[in-house]
Amino acid sequence: DQSSGLVWMRCVAGQTWNQATSQCNGPVLVYTWKEALDATQAFNDGGGYAGENDWRLPNVAELRSIVEDCTSEPAINSVLFPNTPSAKFWTSSTYVGLGSNAWLVDFDQGRDNFELKTNKNAVRLVRVAD
Repeated sequence: DQSSGLVWMRCVAGQTWNQATSQCNGPVLVYTWKEALDATQAFNDGGGYAGENDWRLPNVAELRSIVEDCTSEPAINSVLFPNTPSAKFWTSSTYVGLGSNAWLVDFDQGRDNFELKTNKNAVRLVRVAD
């Protein structure tokens, strides 16, 4: 994303990119908030992706920035992010009013909200461009 300087993973955690079909394939993994943070660290410790090992959960503003308000189910650009489910995605942002909750973005309608950190949701990683 040239306007934000962020690099997004095209596929959701659990999916893999298929160059031949230009699609993300495979099951979407869901995690509690803590599991999502741990899985991100393990992913980076395991070598990361595309030669980079500084992937992280986006904050709520960053994840909200890829919502496409002109579409829904999912509310995201399906060319740039193919096979994105109409699901809730964790952010790194704790909800200040309740420490047991974290912000998420629901790509069904593109709304953000907060939810208990013990619930399980999808993950899309981001990094800052070099």
